[in-house]
Amino acid sequence: MSKEKVFARIKKEMQKNNIWDKTAHFACYGDSIMTYHVNGDNVLAEISVISLDTLFPEEDIEDLIDEFYTEFIGVTFYSTDEEGNTEKRIGEPITYNPHADKSN
Repeated sequence: MSKEKVFARIKKEMQKNNIWDKTAHFACYGDSIMTYHVNGDNVLAEISVISLDTLFPEEDIEDLIDEFYTEFIGVTFYSTDEEGNTEKRIGEPITYNPHADKSN
């Protein structure tokens, strides 16, 4: 799937879950991948990204998911209970990895 289609799908899913306009909060760093979390209504989005740009502890979703500067992105949605505890994964992760997908 092309980079543009992947990013459009991520945006659509985030808008559907009312988290597109929210701020993502830094969760962890490992193997050059920065992971952010953003909470919506009974949903948690986990965003893992490798970026050519400087990232900060809190990022607007639109800035974090910037297709020009992103080398890798993976977004996984989880359902949460009323206290915000993660319950289960919703669907399959949405990923873009230009090094793994040579069809781009």
